[in-house]
Amino acid sequence: MNIKLRKGCAAFVSAALCLLFISSFLPVYAGELPEPTADFYVNDYAEVLSKETEEHIVELNDTLYSLTGAQVVVVARDFLDGMAIEDYGYQLFNQWEIGSGDKDNGVLLLLAIGEDDYWITLGRGSESILSMNYLTSVRDRYLEDAFSAGDYDRAVSDTVDAIAGKLAEHYGVSLDTNVSLPQEEPEKIGESSLLTLIIILIVVASVFGGFFRSYCPPRRPRWWMNPPPPPPPIHGPGRPRYPGGPRPPEGPGPGGFGGFGPPRSGGGFGGFSGGGRSGGGRSGGGRSGGGGSSRGGGMGRK
Repeated sequence: MNIKLRKGCAAFVSAALCLLFISSFLPVYAGELPEPTADFYVNDYAEVLSKETEEHIVELNDTLYSLTGAQVVVVARDFLDGMAIEDYGYQLFNQWEIGSGDKDNGVLLLLAIGEDDYWITLGRGSESILSMNYLTSVRDRYLEDAFSAGDYDRAVSDTVDAIAGKLAEHYGVSLDTNVSLPQEEPEKIGESSLLTLIIILIVVASVFGGFFRSYCPPRRPRWWMNPPPPPPPIHGPGRPRYPGGPRPPEGPGPGGFGGFGPPRSGGGFGGFSGGGRSGGGRSGGGRSGGGGSSRGGGMGRK
């Protein structure tokens, strides 16, 4: 009885430790995420943006969404209730389903005014359009200085213009923005990165070379290197002798070629039903998200 009790306690302790270890990697949020406002594109819970800035962002997004399906949503809060800003932005982005459901090209600009921090969260489809190099240029040129100076109207307006302009440029449409788009500089590969890449290529070549040598049989020698065997000896009037018995009969024997019968029921190529997910999105009053999602990629302060 004592042995069984000890085994049960050990199993319970092991399970508890595993759950504690797994939960340490999951974001913990003590409160509830806010619901979007009726405007959806501007959610100024910290009350730091002017009415003119809000109207500009809403008007710009209405045009951008109608032409491309992309959305650039702004959320300003005082504090995030102890949650890391990147985790807060990730969960808020997915709960509001920012961006188009099929293109997944949404962007969230999150401002934590009381924590003096900000974060840009990207949808999966936006990651290929808005590179980290481009977002770094936008942050350094339009967002960082204005945000540090407390000029949140200029920081938000110019940043949204630069991001929306880049998305519109990708889809071949034009927007009436007030800023010029930063030019992306080609990313440079450092010496350490280049050395690491060379080492990886050498290791991969060695592994695949050993694999092919071990599992791929050698090619058969060509006929000009290994001539074919001579024909069997001739017996009788020009007919070959077949060892082990008489000459087999000519033509197809019993069973030869089978006839073509009726097809079996249920045969042929079956089709696949193409039911896709609907991009309903969460309602924010007059506007809403299109069903986009994020995997957590983004950029914050320096």
